[in-house]
Amino acid sequence: MVVFLINIFLSGSYAYMIGMIRCLQMVLHIPLLNVVVPGNITMVFGFIIPIVMFDVLENDTYNYATYLEFTDKTDVPGQIQNIGYENNSSLQNLGSIAIFFSIYFVKVFLFIILLMLSLILFGKRRKLVTSISQALFFTEFVSLSIDAYMELLISGFLNLSDQKVFESKLLGDKIGVWACIMCLSFSLVIIPLMILYVFCQSIEKMKSKDFENRWGPFYLDIKSGSKI
Repeated sequence: MVVFLINIFLSGSYAYMIGMIRCLQMVLHIPLLNVVVPGNITMVFGFIIPIVMFDVLENDTYNYATYLEFTDKTDVPGQIQNIGYENNSSLQNLGSIAIFFSIYFVKVFLFIILLMLSLILFGKRRKLVTSISQALFFTEFVSLSIDAYMELLISGFLNLSDQKVFESKLLGDKIGVWACIMCLSFSLVIIPLMILYVFCQSIEKMKSKDFENRWGPFYLDIKSGSKI
């Protein structure tokens, strides 16, 4: 979502800025590797991480603990808590990403209804339905997955590391477990398979307009010998 807006205003130069931000994402998550980092530095990391992770909707309004019950106890080390991961729940750690994915799946549901209406009323796809289809499958999903990949992976493994959450009967923890399964499925299975599919295609097919519109975010910004 955020990358779409940046792309509109900064045109081609946005790719370099996004590349630098993604490098910064990895640097700021060094405490997750059990590297000892001074407390004041991890606190600064905690302030910067919501920005570089595009957590633009981070607000008390989206604090799931307000509406759902979660396990109070947490086994997250203090150093990791200082950078913003205060508990093991995937649902709470995802923040804005959970909102964006929810919006995407709602759009997919509405598209299916629109497609069925188009087939019933007109007997074929209308041009509007086709253009929406190209955006949903899979341009938006690919862009969102690339931006959210690190957060999906971290949130999934943090939830997986706390066995008490899987035994909990609280609704928030149960939803968190399903969110954990979703995070790990996307980051370890679905996204790698999509990348494998894209890079198994021929160069001619990857250069085609339709393929580029659907899968372009995976490879358009990669440097090569012929294009910078």
